[in-house]
Formats: sequence, C-alpha cells, structure tokens
Amino acid sequence: MNLTGSWRIRKPAQDEETVYISEKFGVRNLHIGSDTVQSAMRIAAPNDLELSYTRSMMGFLLFNEKPKSVLIVGFGAGVTAGSFVTYPEIERIVICELEPLIPTNVGPYFVKQNYNVAHDPRVQIVYDDARHFVLTTKEKFDVITSDPIHPWVKGAATLYTKEYFEMVKAHLKPGGVLAFQATNRFINIAPIVASLAAEYGMSAVLVSDLPTSEEGPDYWTASTDQVIVTKNRALLEAEPIKSVATPIEVPAGFRAWTDDFNNLLRVLK
Repeated sequence: MNLTGSWRIRKPAQDEETVYISEKFGVRNLHIGSDTVQSAMRIAAPNDLELSYTRSMMGFLLFNEKPKSVLIVGFGAGVTAGSFVTYPEIERIVICELEPLIPTNVGPYFVKQNYNVAHDPRVQIVYDDARHFVLTTKEKFDVITSDPIHPWVKGAATLYTKEYFEMVKAHLKPGGVLAFQATNRFINIAPIVASLAAEYGMSAVLVSDLPTSEEGPDYWTASTDQVIVTKNRALLEAEPIKSVATPIEVPAGFRAWTDDFNNLLRVLK
C-alpha cells in the first residue's frame, strides 16, 4: 500500500490504496481502501472504545492467565494495540504492519484512543509482511490478533489460509488466543476462520454486535463481528465471552482456504 500522493482527509475512497479519515456525528473514522470503518473514535470521549469488536476482543484478557506477550497483525488506527497498553501485566507488544506510513500518519489522529501506543516502551513495530514475519520470528505469544484489510484486496486472502493459520498457531503459547476481526458487510469471514480452527482441533466462536438503528453514531461504528479461536475451552465458557458468543455454522462441504484455493462466492452475504 503506497500512500504517497493519495493521502486524503474527509474525501471518499476511490481505490484500495486510499487512506482517509472522516468525521460524522461526532465520531472520527479511519477508512482504508473503502468506506468501511476500520477504526473509530468519539471525539468528545476519545478514551472510549468506540468499536464494539475491540471491546469484545479485549475481553479474553480477563481469562488468559497472566498474558505477557501480544502480536498484532495490522496497525490500523492503533486502537486494538493500544487496548493492551492499559494492562500492566503485558510486557511486550509486537505490531506487524506492512505500510510504514500508517502508524506515522494515522496514529496521531487517534492518539488519545490508542494511548499513544506507538511510543509505549513495550511496543515494537515491525514493518513487514505478516506471513514473512510469522515465518521467520522465533517468538511465541499469549495473544495474537489479526485485523488485515478485506480478503478481496490483492494479497490479503493469504492471511485467511491454512498455511497462514498453521504458521500463526505455531507461535501461540499454550492456552493462548487467536482473535480475528471478521466484520464485513459483503462476505461472511466467520466460516473461513472456523473451518481453519477445526482443521487443528481448536474451538472458534463468533462475537457480534448489531447496530441499534440505521442512523447516528451506532450505525457507523456497528455492527461488528469477531472470531475468537483457542484450545482453552475454559476461557470460552467464562463471562463475558460465554453470554455473547455464538457457534459458527460452517456450510456442508465447505472447503478451507489455502494458498492455492479460495472462494469468495461461497461466502457472499
């Protein structure tokens, strides 16, 4: 993603290389390559987690015993990464971001909400392709979150494949958690992730929030979907996860994505 010459503020997105920030109903939104909201901050209350998927994804920290290390795939506005900053038991936060201009240009617009994560001493930002980083690092993590750009964007589908999942799983500590941001208005990402989890004997649940109306801030910051994957059943059966999680239905005959195969038509909404 090359932002040079295509950096626009409060203008509609026209292509997958466009990054822009909009403000509506008192909410500042980040868009990457489309009008889909990647991150959001209520300007009057910047420390609130505006996107409900971020709140839900952080819930598992209450039950993952003494998590110390986190890997975050995709910086975005830094909100997901910044959520970990508030936990003193977290000793190391690694953020893997492909485009160096994202943290430097986007991060400052959300600095109050992301707790200035880019400058936290526990944080290391690695500018690399996520697959290359996971393949070459020797580190293992208690929590790995994956929030890549949409699967139809060139190259992004390889972050939803069996090969990628196997690499990520190999860097997860025992009892650890994988969290996949699955919000998408056009395709159903949940069965893609659930089919991969089943391949490796892991459990996957869907946590969703639905908008309360089609107008106002709620419409722009919801609905959200996230998939939590783990072998730690105790975590999934504890609150607040248990009361909001639902099983993921994988269609009969659904074929797990690989580096050589994916089928967007099968997951169209």
